[in-house]
Amino acid sequence: MLIEVTCNWCQMHSNTLRIVTSHARRLRTRMVGQYGPDLGGFCGEASFRLRRILEAVGYHPTTINGMVQFPNGCGGHWWLELHQRYIDITGDQFNRHLPKEDQIPKVLVRPISQCHLYSARIEDEGMRLDYYILDYYKGFQ
Repeated sequence: MLIEVTCNWCQMHSNTLRIVTSHARRLRTRMVGQYGPDLGGFCGEASFRLRRILEAVGYHPTTINGMVQFPNGCGGHWWLELHQRYIDITGDQFNRHLPKEDQIPKVLVRPISQCHLYSARIEDEGMRLDYYILDYYKGFQ
């Protein structure tokens, strides 16, 4: 006798993932038409626009301002986090810095546990900034 058990929490997060990914893809398509294929330099705008869209349908993501680390340097970046997921529709702008095997998809929705994400405090000229550093060079697990 086979008994099927439905996990409401898993089902809820599966639906959330599907909805978030769908909205992310649609927004990216619209923004690529406006700004170009990799959305380089528009990560802040894209993150804030996606956050507003998700809030309108009942989700409450966090907008993160951080840094990304590469083999040859680092740069500023914006992304969203929701339910322990990293959501990025502009990460592919950094592909020129990465080897082919570590290329970033156009829409990235992954568990934060699969990202090489670090917290850091940077002090410069008397200003303290708390940053997240995402090491794209290490890829995703």
